[in-house]
Amino acid sequence: MTVEQARWGEFLKRLRIAVSALTGFLAGKWLAQSMGHHESEFFIGGFLLGSAAIQLLYLAAGKLRRKSPAP
Repeated sequence: MTVEQARWGEFLKRLRIAVSALTGFLAGKWLAQSMGHHESEFFIGGFLLGSAAIQLLYLAAGKLRRKSPAP
């Protein structure tokens, strides 16, 4: 593995974490606003939901990429 590949892998890992956090924040905020509560009450649940959804999305994308025929 080259240094460039290692940097790209680290970037993708950090991007996955950032997208999970953003998705969790937005899901928690939406749930709180729709139920009339404070955002902090739903942030953890929203973060877990967002994290699980993003992980499943990356898993599905990885499987599709591996199934595609080589050029």
